[in-house]
Amino acid sequence: MKKNLLKSAKIIQEKSAGLVIFYNDGTQPLFLLLCQPKMQKSQKAEMLKNDQPCFYGLAKGHIEKGESEIEAALREAREETGLKNLTIIDGFKESMQYFFKFKGKLYYKRVVFFLAESNTLEIKLSQEHIDYRWLPIKEALKTATFSNTKQLLKKSFAFIKKNVQ
Repeated sequence: MKKNLLKSAKIIQEKSAGLVIFYNDGTQPLFLLLCQPKMQKSQKAEMLKNDQPCFYGLAKGHIEKGESEIEAALREAREETGLKNLTIIDGFKESMQYFFKFKGKLYYKRVVFFLAESNTLEIKLSQEHIDYRWLPIKEALKTATFSNTKQLLKKSFAFIKKNVQ
C-alpha cells in the first residue's frame, strides 16, 4: 500500500547511502558532523559573514548505478570529507526514511547508514559543506539538526560501546 500511495501522489523516491563516521581518541569516540548550508551555494560566503545557520548531519548521498550501498557510502564520505582510509564496522546497518520538498516537488528518501572508523581527524570538505565538527556523543546529540540523525548517533554510540575495542 505504501508504494502505491507514493506512486499515486507523484512523490519522487530516492535511495541513498551514508556513514556514521567516528574517531577513537583513546578515551571516547568522536563523531563527525558536517555543516550543510541552508542557502544556495552561491550565497555561502555571505552566509559565513552573517553567521547564518546550517544543517548538521552525516556524510551521505545517492547510490550510483552499479554501486553497492557500502561502495556508495564510502564514495560519498570520500567526496564530502576527503577521508580515504575508513574502516567499516561489521554488524551495523541502520536506515532512515523521510520526506522533503525541493523546487516545489515532494521527495521520499530512504538512506542506509553504516558505521565507519577514521584513523585521522583531518578533513577536506567538499563545496557542499561549510564546516565540520568532531564531537563526543553528548555534544553531537546537541549539535545534530534532525531527530532521526540524533537517534542514529545514539544507536551508533551504543553499538561502539558494546562491540568496538
